[in-house]
Amino acid sequence: MLSEDEINKISNMIFKQLVEHYDNLAEQENNKTYVLSTEEIIRNAVSEEDLLYLQLDRLYQLEKKYIDHEEYLKANIVLNKINRIKEKLKKL
Repeated sequence: MLSEDEINKISNMIFKQLVEHYDNLAEQENNKTYVLSTEEIIRNAVSEEDLLYLQLDRLYQLEKKYIDHEEYLKANIVLNKINRIKEKLKKL
């Protein structure tokens, strides 16, 4: 049977080894680099369809602004872009 002193020594050794092990794991994790380009982040975050809907929303707002300011030529250009995006969405 082990004495209390021997048990304490063994438990301290085990504790020190566990601390060293987790310190090594933490250091390895901190040394990892996670580099993604902005384009990769966007591509992973939203689908092409979601991106097209976001563009559509922005273009609808822009078209409304141009119509409110009676800039009909600019509104027509935006409308053409809206129609092209709608066609892309139909193909998806």
